[in-house]
Amino acid sequence: MPQTSVADYRCGTHNPIWLKDGHPTKFNENVARTACITSFGNSCRYNITINVIRCPGNYFVYFLIPPAFCASAYCAGFDVPCPYGKGEYPDCHDIDDCVNHTCTNGASCKDGINSYTCNCSVGFTGVYCETDIDDCVNHVCANGASCVDGINSYWCKCTAGFTGAYCSKGNSVQINIKRRH
Repeated sequence: MPQTSVADYRCGTHNPIWLKDGHPTKFNENVARTACITSFGNSCRYNITINVIRCPGNYFVYFLIPPAFCASAYCAGFDVPCPYGKGEYPDCHDIDDCVNHTCTNGASCKDGINSYTCNCSVGFTGVYCETDIDDCVNHVCANGASCVDGINSYWCKCTAGFTGAYCSKGNSVQINIKRRH
């Protein structure tokens, strides 16, 4: 760890850490030291206490202690990181994932945490409500009629000689034949 300040966006990170106090001089010596975090052009905007041990072979081991308010990450200073899906500090807010949603066919969008769900209009299904539900699947038209799917509806296209919603009624044709003598 360097012992002089490091500029922002160096060492492969946005906010590099550097050791403000010196390294221990004796082998196996475990000392508490102040580590500075460079942020927004300030070389010691935040600081944390770390433990450093000098090991034989002239290398060091650094122990970072995560504070209680962000135990899953190494944090410093007074700023608390934004919860997952709530943007970037210091502008923590709910990000509306529905702003650029791809829900189709009149579906409504329900915002989640780094996600959204499409609530489909009647007659549609799919992740983005892109699929028209085939209403002919569970309906049978009679007498060779074909089923025509609509949006949350269907109708039967009757063959010649049949009528009715399901084409189940035959057309009556009256034929008058006169007899010749």
